[in-house]
Amino acid sequence: MGELSILNWGYDETANWLKREGFDESVIDILCNVNQVNGKCLLAINENDFTAEPLSTLNLRDRKCLYISIKSLQRENQNVMIELGLVELASINVYSAHASYPKTEISEYCESERVSPPASEDGRASKLPPEIGKSISKFMLCHCCHMDYCFCDGDCS
Repeated sequence: MGELSILNWGYDETANWLKREGFDESVIDILCNVNQVNGKCLLAINENDFTAEPLSTLNLRDRKCLYISIKSLQRENQNVMIELGLVELASINVYSAHASYPKTEISEYCESERVSPPASEDGRASKLPPEIGKSISKFMLCHCCHMDYCFCDGDCS
């Protein structure tokens, strides 16, 4: 018989998962007995929940470890989260010059969630002024070819 889907987890399955993740009885009691967290709730927990009760009442170690464990569980169940509408599929077209880039908030829990904005507003690289482009071209032609033959008619400055 296969493992029970997280969607069907009750308080007992959630408590068992928390035990396997190394949480003590006080954390299990707060989440499962007092607040009746089941599998769906675990998938729906987000960063804001860690700043509000009951998660904010956990000590720092338990709060951080729980955050990491829940993120891992959510990654393992990404398809279920999409089915529940908890996660949107990315709609960025990498071939479009006008791709939209999602804005992200700064997270106190995970620095890697930030996304760098594009080089310019329209997503294209910014243009160099013509004089800089010409200078780079001259340098590449004269100095990178070991000066065997100068394409600049002797004006390599």
